[in-house]
Amino acid sequence: MLAEHHIDEVGCLPDHLIHALHLLELLPDDEAADFMAACVQPACATLRTNLEKLHSPYIFPLDAFASICTATPVARAAS
Repeated sequence: MLAEHHIDEVGCLPDHLIHALHLLELLPDDEAADFMAACVQPACATLRTNLEKLHSPYIFPLDAFASICTATPVARAAS
C-alpha cells in the first residue's frame, strides 16, 4: 500500500511507522481506520514486545503513541 502512494519502504519496522503515518494522511477516513487497525496497531505491539525484552525506556512513549492509535479515530488537520 505504501508503494501505491509513492512512499518509500526502507528501513526496519520503526522506520515504517513514519511512512505509515504519512500514508494515513493520504487515505480516505474509512481506509485510514482499516489501515490503522490492520497495520499500525500490530506494528506497535511488535515494537513493544521487542522494547520490553530490551528493558528500553522508549517503551513509555511507544505506549502513549499506541494508546492514541487505539483510542481515537484518524483525525484530519484543518486545511
